[in-house]
Amino acid sequence: MIARGERLLLSIEHRAAPSQSGLSLALGGGNDALALAIGDAPPVRHAPPPSPRNKIEDVLAHTNQPVTVAELRQACRMRTTHVCQACSRSRAAFTGFESRSP
Repeated sequence: MIARGERLLLSIEHRAAPSQSGLSLALGGGNDALALAIGDAPPVRHAPPPSPRNKIEDVLAHTNQPVTVAELRQACRMRTTHVCQACSRSRAAFTGFESRSP
C-alpha cells in the first residue's frame, strides 16, 4: 500500500499473474466497524520514459558548447552503445544516409 496525500493506493502481486497497481482505497463501513473498500478515483497514469533520442536532444539543447560522447553519456545516464546508436539514427534522419557498423 502506498499513501499519496490523503489517498491509499494498493498494488497486488502474484508470481503467476501480472501485477495490478493503482487501485484506490477508501475508508468506509458502518455499524461501529471500519473497513477498506475500493474507491472511485481513477488510477494515476505515469508518463512513459523519454526515448534515448529525446534525452540526447534535451541535453544538447541546454548546452552551448561541444560535448564529447563520454560527457553526453554521463549527462543522459545511458550506455555508450545506446548513445552512439541514437546519434547515428539522428544523423541518418538528417542526411538521408544510414551508417552501418563494420
